[in-house]
Amino acid sequence: MENKNITWKSFVLVLGIASIPTCAVWYLLQDNIKERDRTITELQKVIKLDYPSFLNKINLATENLSTHLKKLEYINNLKKEKNKLENDNKKLSIELDILNKDYNKNLKLKESQLTILEEKYRKVKNNILVLKNRIKELSLKKVELTLNKGEAKSLKGGVINIGYVDNTDSNKCTLTVNNKIYNMVAGEYIDIGKDCKALLTKCPNTSYEKAYIELLCK
Repeated sequence: MENKNITWKSFVLVLGIASIPTCAVWYLLQDNIKERDRTITELQKVIKLDYPSFLNKINLATENLSTHLKKLEYINNLKKEKNKLENDNKKLSIELDILNKDYNKNLKLKESQLTILEEKYRKVKNNILVLKNRIKELSLKKVELTLNKGEAKSLKGGVINIGYVDNTDSNKCTLTVNNKIYNMVAGEYIDIGKDCKALLTKCPNTSYEKAYIELLCK
């Protein structure tokens, strides 16, 4: 009888010892589950806080891109219209040449036709000028200058002043940029501040010809 009691007590003791790791594992799993739930809750809070800001940034970027694409499309359309008008201008110039050759054959008729074509030519030329100026305003990258000897021009509200002083036998031009004197050949340029360059595109061979300069700005 005593042996049976000992055996039963031993069984209970063994069972209790065996259950200790199981309980420990169970409590550890419970802690992991709670930690996971806390992590998920924190992530949900972060997502809720950042999502509107993130969405606003995406919307703003999309709007900016859309505006930029529309502007590019508008500039391209202007360039296409400018090219079309230039082609029309060439065609009208050819027609004018033909009319001028036959002018003496039928003076009254040719005078009438010439007047009409000259008016068309003037309108086309004015339209081309307007479009060129509009494209320059939109792109703000290049300004072309044509200067006579002794002439100067003020640009960007007086911030940049460029003048053509003289030319030499060695195909060099003397320019003034913001009151500084430079001797340059065609193809050379001068840095003006951090954002602009003055490029001499043509240096005249004679004193009565014009100098051609391009102002390039970012």
